[in-house]
Amino acid sequence: MSLVKVRAFVKELGVENLGKRLINSREGAVKFEKPMMSLAVLMKYGQSIVQEQENVKRVQLAEEYMSGAALAGSSGSSLPEGYSAR
Repeated sequence: MSLVKVRAFVKELGVENLGKRLINSREGAVKFEKPMMSLAVLMKYGQSIVQEQENVKRVQLAEEYMSGAALAGSSGSSLPEGYSAR
């Protein structure tokens, strides 16, 4: 099924009814045509997925780092309470 056909299918059903039509539908399974893709195209999609996963990891690490940095001191200091410089 081409992208245009998929969009038309979703538009016709409506997003709110999509799950009902695809899962345990009385009308039977939706038949999609197998897309014709070369190995090069599949590899390109695979690399895109890997890159997106790397981006997700980076964002998660940055969020974890920032949440840890904010917890260093309740007074807003980067030094924990009870620490005194000599």
